[in-house]
Amino acid sequence: MEAATTNPGAQAAGTGKIEALDPFAKVRIPCGTCDLGSYEDAGKEPTGFCALSNCPGTQKEVTVLEAQILKVRQLRANLEAKIQEHHLLQIEFNREHSELIESLCKARNDCAQEDAKLQELTLAAYAATGDKKPAKGVSVKLTKGVKYDAEQARSWALTENPGFLELDTEAFEAWAVIVAKRKHVIKGLTLELVETPQATIAKEL
Repeated sequence: MEAATTNPGAQAAGTGKIEALDPFAKVRIPCGTCDLGSYEDAGKEPTGFCALSNCPGTQKEVTVLEAQILKVRQLRANLEAKIQEHHLLQIEFNREHSELIESLCKARNDCAQEDAKLQELTLAAYAATGDKKPAKGVSVKLTKGVKYDAEQARSWALTENPGFLELDTEAFEAWAVIVAKRKHVIKGLTLELVETPQATIAKEL
């Protein structure tokens, strides 16, 4: 009796599930010693003749596992070739357009520096006038935070809430902001609610 052929992509009838792959099922693929085909030709009839005198045949039988190894190997080789091709083209592009690349880097650095200066000027204008929108295109956002003495907070946590000592400063400050907002008095701990200005620059100036 002829052995049943396993189709990895087939679905079990009535189950809607993909059948389990059999890594040892046999398939036929191009011999691999000539250029007659690739893994995509597996299971198909050969369309040409091998030019090698010692070619064992245009197809050979391997397991599904072995065929997959060959497939991945070929794809990786193709990927590596594309990577190398891209790398060489990138080198050539960089050589031919060195002035453009240099000017692009300078433009990025200049923009970053002037953005930082604009934020400083925005905060300075806010400090002088209290106006959160001192000019069109820039504004100041106030964020909530707590000013406290770190050593005092650590000493308090030792006796009152040791869990804070694992110390997750973010967790402690989040808790402290809530306490300060509610104006709760915490024995042995001084919390001061403060506002820190942050500059916001519009995308379109």
